[in-house]
Formats: sequence, structure tokens, C-alpha cells
Amino acid sequence: MTFRRLYALLLYLLPAAFRRRFGREMREEAEWVLRHGGREGRAGLMVDLARTWVREWMDEAGAALRALSGGMGMGMGSFRTSLRGLVRTPGFTVAVVVTLGLGIGANTFAFGLVDAFLLRTLPYDQPDELVAIWPDQLFSREMVRSAQEELSGLQDAAGVSAALLTLQEGGDPVEVFAQEHTTNLFGLLGARPLLGRDFTPADAEAGAEPVTILTHELWTARFGADPEVLGRVIELGGEGHVRRRVIGVMPSDHAPIRGSRVEAWTPVTLDPADPDWDDSYFMTGLGRLRPGQTVAGFQPEQKAWAQRLAEGSDWFADEEVARARPVGWAELGVADRRPPLLMALAAAALILLVACANVANLVLARTIGREREFSVRAALGSGRSRAAGLVFSETLLLGLAGSLLGVGVALLLENRVAVIAPDLVPESGLDVLGRPLIVAAGLAVLTALLAGIGPALHSAGRDPAEAMSGGRGAQLSRGTRRLQSTLAAGQLGLATVGIVATLLLARSLASLAAVDPGFEAGEQLTFRVTAPAFSHPEDEDVERFFREATVALQETPGVRNAGFVSRRPMMGGLSRITAFPEGWEVAEGDRPPEVTHRLVTPGYLEAIGMRLLDGSYLGPEHDVEGAADFGVVTRTAAERFWPGESAVGKSFLAPGGVPWLTIVGVVEDVREQGPAVELLPAAYIMHRNWPWRTMFAVVEAEGGTLPIGEAEAAIRSVQAGVPVARVSTVSTFVENALRPTRLLVYLALVAGSVTLLLGALGVYGVVAYGVSRRTRELGVRAALGAGATRILRSELGRVGPILAMGGVVGVVGAWFAGRGLESTLFGVDAFEPISVGAAVLLLAAVAITAAWIPARRAARVDPVEALRSE
Repeated sequence: MTFRRLYALLLYLLPAAFRRRFGREMREEAEWVLRHGGREGRAGLMVDLARTWVREWMDEAGAALRALSGGMGMGMGSFRTSLRGLVRTPGFTVAVVVTLGLGIGANTFAFGLVDAFLLRTLPYDQPDELVAIWPDQLFSREMVRSAQEELSGLQDAAGVSAALLTLQEGGDPVEVFAQEHTTNLFGLLGARPLLGRDFTPADAEAGAEPVTILTHELWTARFGADPEVLGRVIELGGEGHVRRRVIGVMPSDHAPIRGSRVEAWTPVTLDPADPDWDDSYFMTGLGRLRPGQTVAGFQPEQKAWAQRLAEGSDWFADEEVARARPVGWAELGVADRRPPLLMALAAAALILLVACANVANLVLARTIGREREFSVRAALGSGRSRAAGLVFSETLLLGLAGSLLGVGVALLLENRVAVIAPDLVPESGLDVLGRPLIVAAGLAVLTALLAGIGPALHSAGRDPAEAMSGGRGAQLSRGTRRLQSTLAAGQLGLATVGIVATLLLARSLASLAAVDPGFEAGEQLTFRVTAPAFSHPEDEDVERFFREATVALQETPGVRNAGFVSRRPMMGGLSRITAFPEGWEVAEGDRPPEVTHRLVTPGYLEAIGMRLLDGSYLGPEHDVEGAADFGVVTRTAAERFWPGESAVGKSFLAPGGVPWLTIVGVVEDVREQGPAVELLPAAYIMHRNWPWRTMFAVVEAEGGTLPIGEAEAAIRSVQAGVPVARVSTVSTFVENALRPTRLLVYLALVAGSVTLLLGALGVYGVVAYGVSRRTRELGVRAALGAGATRILRSELGRVGPILAMGGVVGVVGAWFAGRGLESTLFGVDAFEPISVGAAVLLLAAVAITAAWIPARRAARVDPVEALRSE
């Protein structure tokens, strides 16, 4: 963090009234010191700011505390008294602050995640008006035009898609993630370029000069923030174009509409005469609702529009039309993050609840131990409300200290989760010192109230004369024992919920890991390659490049097999084609079946380790110019389309009944969409059928992973300047497919472990405090002949009711937890008696162990010493 940012942060955290009066003057002084003051000036500036910060917030805190003092007499004197008392009992103070710090820190971090992804508004004009018109359906250019003209509930509509370009300017060739969209997108969002101009309809006409707008980051990194880049023609190649003229640069705070990795924008060519005008579906439809219109109010019109489109086309499946509905744009892109985010929030809430119960028990025990002190105060004229106010002031101070520790815990969690699950943390980081900081302060007050209300009521309702008559060995009242036991039972019950959730998710993860992916997930090297448009402008050039690149990789020393595929397994994304299987009868009015497909070059199926069931793999003999089209299908496709027969030699037919694709082999089903997604009929087709410009290489080497440098050398021997990206191994991306569930297990494990620890401490505290209060009784029993074993059994028996209550709470909570996790489980029932039983047994063992330590101490009480201490 730079000095300027640190100073601005501390200045921002000053009270608002002070900032309004002196903020501008302090910023001007800081700027002067930054230019002329040197290191000593900066140090003096920070010292002055720190003094101001402490002074102003102490004044604010004093004013707030005086305002809250009320009838309980919680003035500054009470807080000073409470502070002195907490300092004299460091063990109690540290235990409570650490417990609250864990709970508040976990909740601050979890809220920061939820705030970043689910609550933060989009950085556009009137973001609530932005909708995904039909999020489950990709749009053609004709669909965008239709939405603009026929949907009266929209002010405007635009289409946007992703594109992968190659930049050969300002350094080595690199991949550039771009958005290709209709020219009205920025106007619809209310965004304007920092430099230059926006796209115009003329930029989208057929034959128009290719143009682009750069992100501020790309402009800075590759062009040195040079304003002269405007009007410059750069080598930014992609589908259809080689060079593009830069017409604008967006501001640094502009957020791309579909993800944060976008580095450039290009316009979609709009030519109704194009054969693909209404038959190429590649864009997401975005619309802006008219003022006063809601998503729910717009849905009937959108539904009717979708049905009209389906009547004139065989592209739209009936079930897709039935599910057609608009969705607020802010809801898109968070569906895959929602389960771990909500899990994190639930886990944090669980930890905080257990922490509150633990702290309440500690504060209650401390309050009972100070009954004589409160009685003396009452005898000297202090009312009962003063005692309650003193307890509340202590818990409030502890809560505030816990919130400060909690902010530090939240920052540590952010760093840790950024390593374990980088997709879960925004690239810009979490604003833990923004709204989550307010949440931390609120949680401090809330925990103070929750943890202090029971002890405060106890101290206010206690008869002073009764308290004065009691001694160290005085019996606790039945109500006090019941309250302590209830708090401990609640901790055990909540810990049971956390352990059950951990067991369910762990078993689900084991089930997912046991799923056969359909290929050998070993140490094969994989990476992405884009054929540059500046050297391979036509489909024939792209086809030739990947054919030659395949041969170059296969001839690299140490390589056993190598090939290219359009999409790696388990990376998501479906490419579907309508299939007319040979001999398949399609009833009148029914839709023909669909087949998902991947484009491959010879050698890919062997390199990825697919298991051949029948026929042969695709080889060089199937990739000859002018040869027939060949393909390989999966087991599911073969059994569905040609049950009881060999699929080898069968064909998929073109709409006119002419054989199009001849099947040469059948392979085992591959989990292309991930281990938990239903298998669909699939086919692997030669790349030359549809020469995609971007492909993934898979290289199987002898005895390990081929060094990436050797693979890059092979690719660049075919064409210099080809960017290589997304380097990984096959085993790594298979492991990544399990990462969401693994993250849920991690979160549940943390929550379960912390709640289990706090629950054990709660049981230990209840039994230990009971032993300390009943020292005289235990001494008398020992003097009358009660043996150590009998006393030990008696003390352990007091844990029985706590375990019973905790078990009931835990089982009920586990049922609700299972229902909440049901959508994320795989191969596991939402409520499993085995998992619940194991959790209850674990909690019982931990609770008995925690109770055994003080119970054992009770069994060793010396009668003479116990009676003498009274």
C-alpha cells in the first residue's frame, strides 16, 4: 500500500464531521509534504494524523457512551471501572477477546465476500434497470434487432460476446481477451471513453474499417499510456480481421459487462445480407428496462417474444422456451459463487453464535464470582441497574476489542482464501475497511448485548443479602445452573451442525472424486494456442497451422502422443449440433436429437487417454484433404442411436439424407462438463470441418510432463510469434473441477473445528466452575467416605443433560443444514443417520473429555484443605 493510499484511508476513517471541516486542508497539506517534505516530513505527517485520529475518535466514543449511559448509569466512570477490572483479569479478557475476534472476523470476512459479489451494485447508470433478456439462450444478430424493435418493455437492447485476439504490439505476442458487441453497448450502460470516441453504427457496417477501444490497463501496460495511440492502426488479430484502428480508451474504473479480464472491445458486424445473420448464435442479450418497469412485469412480454421466435425456427428447444425468463444483470455471474458464499456466511454465523454462548458463559461465571462486590456496592447505595450497567460496559468493551481483532482476522482470511480459492475473492480485493468494517462494529455491539444480557439480568436480580451470606463454596441457584447448561448445550448443538455439514460435504467430495472421468488424468501437458490472424487469415490457413503444429509436437523428442481439441474436458461450455443418425426415425413434429461435439486433430484422443471400446481412433489417414468426414462417438451416443449394434461404419446424415459423418470408433463416455453433470451423446469431429482459431494442446510425454519450453519451441517452429497460454496438466484441471466442493468442505471444516473447540471449552467451563463453587461440598463428601471414583462419576454425570439437550439441538439443526446443502451434494442424502450419528458420538467424546479434566480434579479434593479454605 502506497503512502498516499494509507494516508487517504486513515483520513477517510476520521469522523465525518471532522472531515467536512478539515479534510480538504489536510489533503492539501499532505500533497505538499509528498512533493517537498521528504521522508521526515512524511513521518511527521503520519504522527500528526495518528494523534488526530485517536483524539477525535476518543471524543466520538465518549459522546456515544454518554448518550448510551441511560438509566443503567453507564457513564465514563463505569467504563473506567470496567477497564480496570478487565486489566486485572488478563486470562479472562484474552479468552473473551480471542473468542469474539474469531467470530467477528469470520463474519466480517464472509460479509465482505457477500457484499462484493451479491450486494454491491453494478458501476453503471441505473444498474437495477439492466437485465439479461434470455440468459439461457445465445442471441443471433437478428434476435438482437428483434428485441430492440419488438420488446416495448425495454428502452434498448444490445448483444455482447467474448473474443480471443492476438496483440502483436509493444512486446511479445500475447492473448487479448476482448468483447465483441453491438455498437450501442456503452450508450446502454451510460459509459463514455476517457480518450477518443465511442463506436458508431457506421463501425458495424459491412466493409467498415476494423476499429477497437482499449481498456485503461492495456493502454498503460502495452502502450505506455501514450495519448498518441488514438488513430493508430495496431496488429490486433482475430476472427475476420488482422489490424484494427484504436479509436478510444475507457476509464480505469470502467467494469466490463461480462467479467474483469476484458482488455479490448470490438464492434459486431451488422449486415442483414450475411448468411449467418439469423443463424449464428453467439451473443448474450442485454437490455435496459423502461423507467417503472420491473423484471417480473417484463417477463410475460419476454415469454411471448421467445415463443414467437421458436415458432419460426428449429433452433430453440421446447424446454428452453418454457424456461425463458429475464434475469437482473447483477444476478448473472454469481450462480457458481453463491453456494460457497452462502456457506461461508452460514459458517461464520455458526461460529459467532457459539462464540456468543461461550462468552455469555464466561461473563456469567465472572459475574457470579463478583456477587459480593455487587452486594457491597448495593449496600453503599448503588442500585441494581448500576450492577447491570457495569456488566454491559464490560461486555461492550470486550466486544469492541474483539471487533478490532476481528478486522485483523478478516484480513488474514482474505489472504488465505485468495491462495486456496482465488476465484472466490475479487481481483480488486475485499473492501474489509468499508461496509464490512461497519458490520464488525455492529457485531461488536450485538455480541455485547447477546453475551451480556443474561449475566446482567442475573446481577440485577440477585438479592444482596443472599449474596453476602454465601461463600466460595455457596451453591449456584437452579436458574443459574440451568442457564449455564443451556448455553453449553447450545454450543454443542451448533457444533454438531458444523460437524454434520463437514461429513456430508466430505462424503460428497469423495463421491465426486470416485467418478470415472472417462480418460487418464495424468501429467499430460496442456496449453492453449491461437492461430494468429495476421498470418492465418483464412480457414484453410488455420486448418494447415494446427495440422502442422500437431505433427511438430508429435515429433518432439520424448513425446508419445499429442493433439489439439476445441475445449478441454471439464472446462464447461457446450457445442451442440442437430444429429440425423443413420436409421433413426424422427416422428413428425418431433425435434431431431442433438449431439455435443469437440473438434480434434489426430492424436488428441490417445494423448488425453480415452479408452477405445470399438473401431479405431482418428488418425492422419482421416485428416486428408478431400477425404470424407470422419468422427468418433461416445458410448452413450452409440447405445442411444444404434442400440444392440456396432456404431462403427454408421453415419450421421445431412438434412437431405446424404451421409455426412462416418463413425470410425467408439470411446468411453467423458465427463466433459464435470463429474456431477449428466452424460450426453457426444462426438469428436476432425478440426478441418470447422477450423477453430483457438485450440487446446494435450501432450503425453514419456516418463512425466514435457517442459513447456520444448512445446513452445515446437509450436513456434511452425509460426513465430504464436502466444501460448493456460499452461497446466490434465490432472490439475481435473482437480480444479472438484475445487468448488473442496472449498465447501474447507469452510465447513473450519466452522466445525472452531465450534467443536468452543463447545468443548463451554462444557469444560461449566463443569470446572461448578467444581470451584462446590469445593466445600466435595470436601465434606470426601470426609464422609465418598471415594474418588464415585465423585468422578458424579461430576461426569452432570454432563448428561447437557449432552442430551445438545444432541436434540444438533439433530434438528443437522436436518436443516442438510436441506440447505442438498443442491451441492453428490451421491449423498441430505440427512444421513450415519453422518449425524458420527457427529453426535464425536461431540459426546469431546464433551466427556472436556468434563473429565475438572471432574478428575474434583475427585482429588483434599477434605482438610477444602474445609480450611472456607
